[in-house]
Amino acid sequence: MSYSLRRDERGWKVWDVVIEGISYVKSFREDFGSEIDQKGLDAVIDRLEAQNSNRGS
Repeated sequence: MSYSLRRDERGWKVWDVVIEGISYVKSFREDFGSEIDQKGLDAVIDRLEAQNSNRGS
């Protein structure tokens, strides 16, 4: 496992995690990129939040 860090005014943040050659950021972009392009980021976030809240029921 490896990870990339970025620093902002609040300190260091993990930017990406790579496990066995698979980048979390690249995978996320591939999985959600077209949906974000079609529906917008807010719609995708709303869908994921609704999906996540249904799992807790």
